[in-house]
Amino acid sequence: ADSQLLLLTVAVVKLAVALFFVIHFFACAWYAIGISKVGGWAKETELVSKSFVYRYVTCFQWAMQMFHPARPRAEMVEGTNFERMFELLGTMCGLVISSLFI
Repeated sequence: ADSQLLLLTVAVVKLAVALFFVIHFFACAWYAIGISKVGGWAKETELVSKSFVYRYVTCFQWAMQMFHPARPRAEMVEGTNFERMFELLGTMCGLVISSLFI
């Protein structure tokens, strides 16, 4: 019984770590997209002038919200078409990943 609990715990931790890295990737990509063009969300909201930790946490929060099907909408300004397409991609990935846990 203890070995089954240990195996289950290891499996859950592995899933959580994998999910963290997926969310980290989306957060970093979201920020890169936001600063890549004139009118990008990171420049328009003046996020670029904030500290590294603030920028990372803001982007990580956005990415995390993409992976929750009943998420409250983050107050981001998706100014460019590429930003809107990336947000849709994040929402689709979140839908697929969340359905794996059902």
